[in-house]
Amino acid sequence: MKANLRSSLLILLMAMLIFSIPFITLAQQKSVEVQAKMAAERDAKANVNGLLWTGTGCLSACLGAGIGVGVGAAIIESGNWLENFEEGILGGVCVGGLVCGVFSLGVISYRSYPPPQRLLGKSPKYVDFYTAAYRAKIQQRRTKFVAVGALTFCSLMVLPSLIEAAAQ
Repeated sequence: MKANLRSSLLILLMAMLIFSIPFITLAQQKSVEVQAKMAAERDAKANVNGLLWTGTGCLSACLGAGIGVGVGAAIIESGNWLENFEEGILGGVCVGGLVCGVFSLGVISYRSYPPPQRLLGKSPKYVDFYTAAYRAKIQQRRTKFVAVGALTFCSLMVLPSLIEAAAQ
């Protein structure tokens, strides 16, 4: 009787061990993924130059505004485009905004590679997780800084008009 009980407990213990191995492997893989993602986001945050990307946003907005003025002037048919500037500004701003957006997207989507010293001696899964998380975080931070720069430039351009309108 004791032998049957022991063998039953041994079989139950072995079955539990066999079925728990996939869960342990999955937990280890999730651990590698979480570690890689945390390290990649930390490194991406440190590697993005906020001032440079904010300046890029300002530059792209400036480029868009310049193109907008040029196209607006070309749209106006009269000889004195400064007097009729408001009539042609809408088309110019649309074209300038489109160029600005394309320029910004092109600059932001520039691929950056993670620092190789962070990947030395790591498993291929860790490298894959790290690279994917690093690129996503870099893209997110660049987009944020370019948007801040473009909005800053646009608000500085609109601010004098708002002050003038409020004064009247």
